[in-house]
This record gives sequence, C-alpha cells and structure tokens, in this order.
Amino acid sequence: CWPLQVLLKLFGYRKDEVEGKNVSIIMPQPFSGRHNSYLHNYQTTGKAQILDTSRSVVAQHKERWVFPVTIAVTKVSGAGADAVYMGVLKPAAQDSESVKVWISPGGTVWCVDSRFADWFGTSPADCVNKPFSTLGVEPDKLEGLLEAARHASPEEYTAGAVSVKNVLLTHKYAGPQPADITIELGGTDNERVYQAVIRKCESHERQHQMVTDHAGRILYITAKLAELLGSTPKMLLGVDFSRFMAQPFMQLHSKWMKEAPVRAPISSCRSGAPTVLITQNSTPVPAKLDISIKDQGDKSIYVIKVMPKTFPQALDDRRLSLRINPYGQVLAASDAPATLFGFRPSALVERNINECLDVFFGLPATGGAQRLDMEHLITELVHRVVDQKDISWRCGVHPPMTTEEVTAAQHNVVQANMLANRTKAALMQLEVQEAEDELGGVVGLTLHLWRAEMLTGVVEVNKDAEIVQAGCCTLHQPGPLFGVPSSAMQRTPLSKWLPSIPAGYDGLLLDTKEKTALKHRTADIKIGPTRHASGMHSDGDPVHVVVQVNVIINFASVIVGAPTKR
Repeated sequence: CWPLQVLLKLFGYRKDEVEGKNVSIIMPQPFSGRHNSYLHNYQTTGKAQILDTSRSVVAQHKERWVFPVTIAVTKVSGAGADAVYMGVLKPAAQDSESVKVWISPGGTVWCVDSRFADWFGTSPADCVNKPFSTLGVEPDKLEGLLEAARHASPEEYTAGAVSVKNVLLTHKYAGPQPADITIELGGTDNERVYQAVIRKCESHERQHQMVTDHAGRILYITAKLAELLGSTPKMLLGVDFSRFMAQPFMQLHSKWMKEAPVRAPISSCRSGAPTVLITQNSTPVPAKLDISIKDQGDKSIYVIKVMPKTFPQALDDRRLSLRINPYGQVLAASDAPATLFGFRPSALVERNINECLDVFFGLPATGGAQRLDMEHLITELVHRVVDQKDISWRCGVHPPMTTEEVTAAQHNVVQANMLANRTKAALMQLEVQEAEDELGGVVGLTLHLWRAEMLTGVVEVNKDAEIVQAGCCTLHQPGPLFGVPSSAMQRTPLSKWLPSIPAGYDGLLLDTKEKTALKHRTADIKIGPTRHASGMHSDGDPVHVVVQVNVIINFASVIVGAPTKR
C-alpha cells in the first residue's frame, strides 16, 4: 500500500504499475538488487542498519534518472518475514549548478541525476552500466581521476582534492563540454560509492539549445529553452519546431527547409538575423539563432543555440543606429554587427555621416552654397519627420572615408568604382526626440540605417487583397520598404503598393515556372512561389521587391522584402 498520489507523481508511475511491486523499483543499482538481502540480514540477525534513523540516499525515477531524498524507516508491527515497515521520504534540495554521476569502485556508472540529459543530451538509460571513462572525450583523464579516488584519504575527500579541472565531456549532439569534476565519497563502509560532481567551466552558453531532425522535429531540448517556450522537454520531444514561429513563417518553414539555398540570405535566421519565437501562451520572444548542421547517419540534424533578446536588441542586430547632432556629427553608435555594412559602428563616432552616406557625400557640415550643407538638410529632414513620423529614404552606406578619399572618389573613375562596390543599399529613418515640457523643441536626433537586404515586411490581406494588418511585429514592418509609415498601408489595396502583382492574392499562388497551379498546398494552407514585383517608393522612383504569399482559409499573409538600391 506504499503508493500515495504524491509519490506516484514524484516517481513518474501510475498506481497500477507499482501495486504489489517490491519497493526496490524506486532504488538505483546496486541497491535495488541487494535490498532483499538487507531485509533478510535484519530479519535473521536483528541488527538494523537504517531503522529509526534519517538517511540521505538517492531514489530512481521511472525514466531511470535519480534524485537525492531523505528517508526515515521504522517497523510498525510484526516480526521476521511478517513485519510491516513504514517509510517517510522527502526530496532533498539539489544544486542547480551541478550534475551528479554515481559510480562503482570498479568504474561503472550506476546512475545519473535528472540534469545529466539536459546538460549532455544523453539519456540516463544510455549511461547506466557504461564505463565512467566513456562519458568524456579524454578517457585517460577520467580513468586517472578514478584511480586517484581509490587511493585518496578521508582528508583529501573532505578537502575536495580528488578532482580534475577543465576535462572535456561528450555531448550527444553539440561539441565537447569543458567541465570540472570532483569525486565525493558515498555509500557505506560495506558498499562504497563514488559520487562525481560535475560543474561546467563555460557558464550557460548552451542553456537555450535544441536539436531537430531534417524535418524540424525536436530530438533534444534543454530545460531552460523549454521553459522559455512555456513547456517541458518531455512535452516538446517530437514536436515540429515551426510551431513556435510567428505567422506566416510558421507555415513557410517546412518549405524553406526542403528548398533551402546553399548560401542563406543575410535576412535569414540561418545567417544570424534575429527572428521572433512564439511561446505556448502566445508571448513573442525575439531571439538570435546559431544554427549548425551535423550528419547523423544518412540524415542531417540541426543543432540550434537560441539567444533570447529584447525587441530593441533585435533591432540593433538588423539596423545601425547613430545619435547625431544637427550638423551630422555622430555622437554615439549602436552595437550593430560589423557585417551589417562592412565596418565597426564605433568607427563612426566623432565623424560626420557625410563620410559614410552617399546622399550626403562631400557636403560640408555648414555654410554650403545655396544651403546645400548638412545643417540645412538635417533641419529639412526633421521638419518632414515631425509632419509624418516613420517615413524613410533610400540611400547607400559605405565604410567611413577621409576628406582625401572623398576627393579622390569624386575625381577618379577607379576610386569611384571601388567605392560603389563597397556601398550597401540601405533605408534611412530619422527619429526625433522632442522635449516633453511646454517649450517643446528638438532635444535629440537618432539616425536609423537599415540594410536593404535585411528588410522584410509582412502584410495580412483579405480575399479582396485589401490590407487588414500591416506588420506582424516590430521586426517585420512593411512601411519602410515604400518610404511610408506602416499605418498608412492599413485598409488600402495591396495593388496600390505593388501594382505589378495580380489584383487578388489567388494570382500570387500561381507558379509561372511550373505547370501546377500551386507551389505548395496542405489542407486550407496554400503557399505561393517567390516572385519579383515592382512598386513605387514615396521618393517617386520604382522599388523592386521579392514577394511570397501564404494563404490560410480566406486570409493571406504576404511577405515583402529585399528591395534593390535605387
């Protein structure tokens, strides 16, 4: 009658799985195999080892991992084989910064705790009865540690001197994990056990990590990442990772995996561009993904490290933000990646934006003829932004140049061509910080530079191809692609912005390169091919974009991105 509901939950069993079973099923080896002999010895000799005392031991979950408990056992009634015992068991506190492995004096792994699989990707069942040395990339170091444990004195154990530093342990999916291991003495004088306490050398860089198969199904996920997504590792095994992506990327993900280009575009999460994950409770979580592909047999697996970010941090990875004065001098720069425009943002501090933006190329800071200088142009931009926020302008961004280099590029064809090759197409937005007091006035200017290839906008349209929602989140606003606020696109026909596409979204589902009507269709989900389209930018010149439609029942999400430089 030992299984109470709280114990069933603690050990992972159903009531019918344990009724009538020996209590040894919740003990790891070798103790489970010897439990009956312990009872027999007590019944024949009357000498108790643990009765009426409190002991710290380990208990085994149904899934073969162990956890520390405190147990007290007393005899309730009867004698000999008819005796009835009662045990009180309480889970003990665990150190979340370590994992533990229990080893026989001969070097065989008897059991591991629940976090071992979380840290190293290997299930407890795959560790039990294996040599301890097989857990590491450097088995000689682990063998040496065990040999030292066999000859160590009690004082050395007490001082934590039986240890090894920075040994590489095997991870089933990721690379070797550097760790420090200390051996502690456990068990009894008659049944000695070594307890290996493992602590990572590298803090928590792999706490948010998972592995998927070639189809995107989760094979392994750490407890921290599962918690971030609002679930548990056990619940997420086998789940398609695309379930945690925002629409319409959720529906498009499997198609992209099947038809992934050899070289990922700079706007792709495979290139490190921040994306947005959606948790079980529908909370958006911006994140940067570090994705590597490993061969496992004849299939590939994807090892994915997730680095959660805030939306401002995610924006900093997609754009370069510069705080400037009214003359265009850069006062501070955001921590954008150097790969964004080919130079470190800090290189612009105390320089003028006319040294890196082609639209201001060669203009003086002030005093220019016919008011053609930085001061007057920035003032004009401020007036436009005050009248209509979130407007944008197309430009080109190149590494900062000295006055001599600017002069050379203006008068030398070769230098001019070299500069053109180093110039990246971009979109420019000016953010004006105004004083909140009654006097008002401008108190700060921030220039945002978006690399054109990093821009992706999402619009949701109804069956008449009217835009009902412009932008799915901060990272995917469509307005900058056309030089207008995204709000200006609400309740307008999609054809107003992209007149070259069909009037309804059905036309976007047709694949002009194939005879089949649809590129991809699953039940009520239809995915069209990527196609080039032309529209008109607010500056009066054409804008060329790539478009793909995803239809769910009677609503379509249209992804628009990668405009070309004017």
